[in-house]
Amino acid sequence: KKSLVNELIKEFAEYKMRVTTVSSGAYTGICLSELFYDEYEHLNRILIDFGAKATRITAFSSGIAVYTRTLNIGFDTYKNKLFTGQENAGKPEIEAALLNVGSDSVVLGNAVQRYFSLLNMEEYFKTVNEIENEVLNEIMRVIDLCQNNDVAISKIYYTGFVLKGFDKKLQRTTELNCEKIKFKEGEEKQGRGYMVEIGAEEFGQGF
Repeated sequence: KKSLVNELIKEFAEYKMRVTTVSSGAYTGICLSELFYDEYEHLNRILIDFGAKATRITAFSSGIAVYTRTLNIGFDTYKNKLFTGQENAGKPEIEAALLNVGSDSVVLGNAVQRYFSLLNMEEYFKTVNEIENEVLNEIMRVIDLCQNNDVAISKIYYTGFVLKGFDKKLQRTTELNCEKIKFKEGEEKQGRGYMVEIGAEEFGQGF
């Protein structure tokens, strides 16, 4: 909470110690992005991390992460839902279609017809669109929430397992510029409480 962060900064300031970074377990992965070191134009932004099992949407106000929402929808959601609705196709065929065709029916031609030799094409696109629309609705809810709190989102950054064609649909729906980014490598961190970094020093809850 911002009030807690302000209290922490105030306590350190009394001893003439300037806090440069405060992070919590919810935002540990966000600081690994290459983008945030030199990004000054779009300080009010959204970062979407499409994972295998879940999708995390994080809103930034003036470059600071202020809100995050995790959706229980990921790449596996598409695969599992398609698997239960198909009689002839197995998970290898479904995964191949998701990776190579995605949600972009425009790319369909002789070269990709082989992905639907066992997979029902109509059911495939119906299922994919239903899941994508659910994700888009949640993204729009976050954008509207920011707008209602005087944070006008100007750009969307995304990473992870993104189906082909979804980026175009995301841009059309939100009417915002969307850019794909890559995360720097880093160990996954788990923690409780908070961590404060001052220069090269780190102070945790025990301090």
